[in-house]
Amino acid sequence: MFCQACGSRNRDDAVFCENCGARLDKGEPEIPVQAQTPPVYGAQMQPMPVPPVPPASAPIETVYVKPVKPVEKWLILFIAEVAAAVLALIFLFHNAAKLFEASKIGERYFVAAANGDWREAYRMLEVEESGFINADAFETVNQTNRFPMVNTYSVNEQKELDLGALGTTVQITYRGLGDSYDSTYNVVLNRQPKKQFLFFDNWKVSADQIIMSDCTVQVPKGAAASVDGVELTAQSAGLSQSEEGYDIYTIPALFQGEHSVTVSMEGMETVEDSFDTGYNNGYRLYEMQVSEETAREVIAAGGSNLQEIYAAALGGSTYATIQNLFTSNEESGIEEDYQNLLEAMQNDDYYRIESIAFSEISGTSYSYTDDGVMVIEVSIPFTYQLDYTYEDWDEKQQQETYSNTDSVTFYFIQENGSWVLNNLGCHELYF
Repeated sequence: MFCQACGSRNRDDAVFCENCGARLDKGEPEIPVQAQTPPVYGAQMQPMPVPPVPPASAPIETVYVKPVKPVEKWLILFIAEVAAAVLALIFLFHNAAKLFEASKIGERYFVAAANGDWREAYRMLEVEESGFINADAFETVNQTNRFPMVNTYSVNEQKELDLGALGTTVQITYRGLGDSYDSTYNVVLNRQPKKQFLFFDNWKVSADQIIMSDCTVQVPKGAAASVDGVELTAQSAGLSQSEEGYDIYTIPALFQGEHSVTVSMEGMETVEDSFDTGYNNGYRLYEMQVSEETAREVIAAGGSNLQEIYAAALGGSTYATIQNLFTSNEESGIEEDYQNLLEAMQNDDYYRIESIAFSEISGTSYSYTDDGVMVIEVSIPFTYQLDYTYEDWDEKQQQETYSNTDSVTFYFIQENGSWVLNNLGCHELYF
């Protein structure tokens, strides 16, 4: 049969339209109406009234009932999954917030330090990196700074922090293996202005107690110096020359502890040393020793200078001819000393030195610092032979030879990469 509402064809026994759900009107069967004769009970009895029959043309009202569709299973699963995800996010957020608490950061730093994991501990520090402040330097300086074996520990309760608090201290109580007493370890934390993952507090361990500011390193002027393998320069460490003859470097920040230092200079023995910031505020090197090779070179130069100076004085040469042997410092008085030697060897009315021969020249050296200037003191013993002439009582020229031993002391300093004399050294030879 066909649906009166939408016109779709349906099975003959269908009650509702399979397309729109409307109730199908199959028509009502006609019920024959039989005439009824009311019974007669007596004259006083009235006939039973017959109810009015609606006219055949009156319309019959049809009620359509639309069935409720069942909820799809995928929608139920989707709502359940969304609810589970929201609950999981709330759970994860709550637990993640605990991971970023100040007490947790302090505990992790303590555990890393106790285990000697200094790189992990460095990651939590509030520092500005440089050639001296980095993970390698922190690990190196802490190699000798080890905790005792920790048996157990606890983190003391934290007071509720105000939102505006800039920092806090986490106190760790621990007991070393075999100890019968408790020890405490304080971790000072500073709140950072930038949040972690937009929501969580960002805490860093204060390095105030483990970093030394403005550590000074003083070395002889012109020496190259390095601390923990990092060369000291005007860029890596401020350079000043506040004391004559010394270079003073200032390292802005250096981890507290023991540090290696190397100082080298051309012609000097390299100094390998160390210093501990726990005992002083820097490092001072006042003197360096010459290398064996330099000592031999300077002693040889002293023997050569000895002969050259006496030859110039004997020949009447001016100071300018040997000036290259000496310092350029005009206040040294060397030129005046040479002039006196020249006059002593030239102006004797009775004796005149004709020649001088030197032999058995040797030498020893000793180095030291004088007002910051590196000095090599060279003592040169020698044997000399003088040939000289004189007039006897008869005013006749006589020739004699005289031999003796003597020694001179030279002081060498370095100028423009060369070792030069800082004194005349030579004196009038006896004969």
